[in-house]
Amino acid sequence: MSQSAKLKYQKIAGQLSNGYLEQQIIRCRDNLVELDFSRLSQIHLETLNQLVESVTSEVGRALIGLTVLQLCVKAIEPTQSVRLH
Repeated sequence: MSQSAKLKYQKIAGQLSNGYLEQQIIRCRDNLVELDFSRLSQIHLETLNQLVESVTSEVGRALIGLTVLQLCVKAIEPTQSVRLH
């Protein structure tokens, strides 16, 4: 692993260990009126709506969880690749 990759990993792991995702979830939950979806493009809004609508009691939760985790990693370190292999 390159030095750059190690630094990215440490940054991401540190932020997640310090509760970054939990803090973001709480911020969204407690400040619903302050969420501004108008800054999202139409395609991003449609994609989010399709993801939410795809969840049923039997399927879809893992896809949402994976998507949230990937977006979380990109928020912490925008240059980090989140491709799935």
